[in-house]
Amino acid sequence: SVIVDAAFLLREEREQFRELARALGTPFAIAALHADAATLQARIRNRRNDASEADVDVLKKLRLLLQPLTSQETAWSYKFTTEQAPDSKANARSWQKLTELLLAPCAQGD
Repeated sequence: SVIVDAAFLLREEREQFRELARALGTPFAIAALHADAATLQARIRNRRNDASEADVDVLKKLRLLLQPLTSQETAWSYKFTTEQAPDSKANARSWQKLTELLLAPCAQGD
């Protein structure tokens, strides 16, 4: 399995990786991480000694570029809230389903 860490704001970027997974016969999923705008802005303002140069203005620009998941992409996605711990009840079901997918010996994403 391969996990790619990126924002993938544009459908075209997400589609390239879905196609690559299909071509390689490997499972494909989108881990859709969510937090509301106020939470994200607070995190940026509270960062200290962070390698990222992104500020609240960059966040606002990126949110304008974001192309929401299509209905087809939603079928491949597992939604997580970053406002709660990774092992919270809100995230537990998605973690379990995503883990099962990544461990499955089948090709998905068609």
